[in-house]
Amino acid sequence: MLNVPWISVGLDPDAWRMLLTAKHIAVNHTYAASRLPGYPIPEFMFSLVASDPAWVPLAMTFIVSCLGFLCFYFLVETLRFPDPALITAAFACVPVVLINSMAAMDYMWAMTFILASFYAAAKQWFTFAGILLGVAVGCRLTSGAMLAPLLLLAATSTNELSLRRRRLITLCAGAFVVSLACYVPVLQKYGLGMFSFVSPGERSLMFVIKTVAFDTFGIVGTCALVVASFLALAGNVPYVPPVGKARVWSTACLFVIGLYAAAFAILPAEAAYLIPLIPFLLLLSMFVMPRPLFRLVAYGCILSSFLVSVDATDRPWSVGTSPLSAEVHFAGRTLSVDVLRGPLMMDWMKRQSQLEYGASILRWARGHRSRAVLVVGFWEPMLAFASDGTYTEELEDRITHGWVALVGFLDKESAARYKREGYEFYHLTGQDAYNLRVYGVDLGALESKEVIP
Repeated sequence: MLNVPWISVGLDPDAWRMLLTAKHIAVNHTYAASRLPGYPIPEFMFSLVASDPAWVPLAMTFIVSCLGFLCFYFLVETLRFPDPALITAAFACVPVVLINSMAAMDYMWAMTFILASFYAAAKQWFTFAGILLGVAVGCRLTSGAMLAPLLLLAATSTNELSLRRRRLITLCAGAFVVSLACYVPVLQKYGLGMFSFVSPGERSLMFVIKTVAFDTFGIVGTCALVVASFLALAGNVPYVPPVGKARVWSTACLFVIGLYAAAFAILPAEAAYLIPLIPFLLLLSMFVMPRPLFRLVAYGCILSSFLVSVDATDRPWSVGTSPLSAEVHFAGRTLSVDVLRGPLMMDWMKRQSQLEYGASILRWARGHRSRAVLVVGFWEPMLAFASDGTYTEELEDRITHGWVALVGFLDKESAARYKREGYEFYHLTGQDAYNLRVYGVDLGALESKEVIP
């Protein structure tokens, strides 16, 4: 029997890394990062349920996400802005948010505590806001960027100089102390090496556009944002600039959007990196757009997870198309625009296809009858989990089935070692291009054969 879970914890391979790390922490009682710079709070929380079925960490993330949606609702209500339920529903239904609220990842854990921190700031509980931001940093280090807009809110919260100074100091102190406490085990194990990471390589302009638009807001949400922005700029509706509290919060929202947009421009890896700016983009839209146009954006975001998706159909793990779909060829790929299947349904179907493809890889490996190394790329963490693995420094040491060693990648040193030991080389679809782009090793030069299990 192949030990492939009946439910996928997410399309992102890092979700499987989170569970592998949770197993390691639970079994060995020592910390290991799922990937650097470490995500200690969700990693430790998942370790508490490491022996439970895979759906349990999904349920934990969903509950935490719902708490985040409540924090956003209370934030809007505290600011006394209209339609708190509508804007909260819009935020919750943005495809990248809704999908990640049901994945064993850290994004929504960090987002929840960020929103809780801003809610505390709106109530002028700045010490508590700093503590909550520290917890958010413990979920995801990049949450520390939110300290800048929170400092702006603290600095403009009162005209009394001594009270302002006290609020700024306690905000920073709370955030720093809690953040440092969360990362003590990471620093003990990795030191300053925790700040190292593997670059995904260069991304094309079309990839960035697809990620920012369709993968984040979906086709419907993107169209609603574009149309509403165009009408707001080109229409005859007079612009009324925000004043008072709305002006301060508009500036804070711009601050957040600018910080995370700049970070994504530097490292445009995946759509989930943009999750922290989404609630603030919606808040800013509410501040600056006429009510009818903001409602257009909100309803577009609400529908975006359930209508129209775009996905590749030219990979062995691709899912089938519905009767209301059309294939297009773009940039050397075959894409399907599916009207009936929105991003949420497509994500669920791709998760099931992911499990089936993973099982077929293991069957191929166990049926192979000569010494071989199979480069599996981003499938490595899921295959490790399906192989009853826990974290080790080199996954390839334990993902071995019969004569076949499954490795995530081949660098020059490991490629030379396998060649010297007489291994045959194989790779999964697309992993030859990825291995060359990121690690500089041409699998074609090693006479690697593509495996379509």
